[in-house]
Amino acid sequence: MHKMLIVATLFTLSISGRIEGKTWNVPADAPTIQAAVDSCAASGDAIYIVGGVYHEGSILVNGKNISINQSGGQVTIIAPSAGIGTCFTIRNTSGTGGLIMSLVIRGFGTAISVENASQTIQAVSLKACNQGLVVSGASSPQFTYSIVDSCGTGIEVQAGSVTLHRSRPSRPLSARSRPS
Repeated sequence: MHKMLIVATLFTLSISGRIEGKTWNVPADAPTIQAAVDSCAASGDAIYIVGGVYHEGSILVNGKNISINQSGGQVTIIAPSAGIGTCFTIRNTSGTGGLIMSLVIRGFGTAISVENASQTIQAVSLKACNQGLVVSGASSPQFTYSIVDSCGTGIEVQAGSVTLHRSRPSRPLSARSRPS
């Protein structure tokens, strides 16, 4: 009877999505943000980055709905080479659940690229990048309470759609990204 109760409880929790994943802390558990992303075994894992300045780019989240958030102060990610590369590429996630929250991303060619994904980007500041947010493929990210400041193109939607909620690009949307 005890085993049946445990199995029933685990089944109920898995259906409701209440089984939480593992938490990774940068730099305590992983030396870089990409190392923490690579360590995430599955969707539902969370990464917390200790406040500070990080010179890191080309962070690829492929096929995982994970949360990436600051912990204990402002996190600023600066391009290793000004105006070059992409800070975050979020690719091939199904459904919703992925979250990038409370980060400052500065000086990249592209701050965040969302490809075939439905990421939530919340309370993020994209600064001095050639492109702030680029959306392509079958994507429908939510850009919430975020700011694009001093980027050549604020938000570019090549395919898919983006939902803006209390967010503000500092420049007009690109011609390909105007809502239809």
